[in-house]
Amino acid sequence: MRKDDFFEIIKDASEINGQVVSLIRLMILWSLNDISPEWVTARQIKGALHAHDGSLYSNLDALEEMGYIIAQMSKYESKEIKMYKITNAGIAEWKKISEWFQKITRCQEE
Repeated sequence: MRKDDFFEIIKDASEINGQVVSLIRLMILWSLNDISPEWVTARQIKGALHAHDGSLYSNLDALEEMGYIIAQMSKYESKEIKMYKITNAGIAEWKKISEWFQKITRCQEE
């Protein structure tokens, strides 16, 4: 790794919202961005990520408060369920994080 690469990665890290950089939050953003850009239920996210209820819901709430995902209530088989979708801000943040990880990976390969 070149010294300049290291400093660029550190500079780019300062542009990422540190509150998003936890494994579960990254996986939620990734899944909503890449796997299902449409409305999905918490149960679908839970099944895909094998997450526990407490961890999943608290992180969905945190991402919603940050404006990276939105939620809406929907009726399904006469039941009210909460549906989630990534926002444009969430897509932009995921893109920054993804590009940052790619830079780190490239440096490790050199």
